[in-house]
Amino acid sequence: MGNNEKIAPVVAINNERLERWKKKLNEDHATAYLMIGVGHDHQSGRLSLIITENTKLLEIREVLKGVLKQLDDYQKTTKNKIIKM
Repeated sequence: MGNNEKIAPVVAINNERLERWKKKLNEDHATAYLMIGVGHDHQSGRLSLIITENTKLLEIREVLKGVLKQLDDYQKTTKNKIIKM
């Protein structure tokens, strides 16, 4: 299987997910700030971190700490905005 055959399913998955996620962000009156991708096939396990252009790495660290806290809290309450889509 060539690289183009491996890439095509990834493109389709990303397009479909991003469309749903964009709709959810718009409904929540929120903007995209951070995206984490996980590599497949020849990039297996490689993490891709995409942030807004003026974001400082220290801010990302604080946001990720907040995400981890929300995940811990999620087990106690369902009011957090953690959405499986």
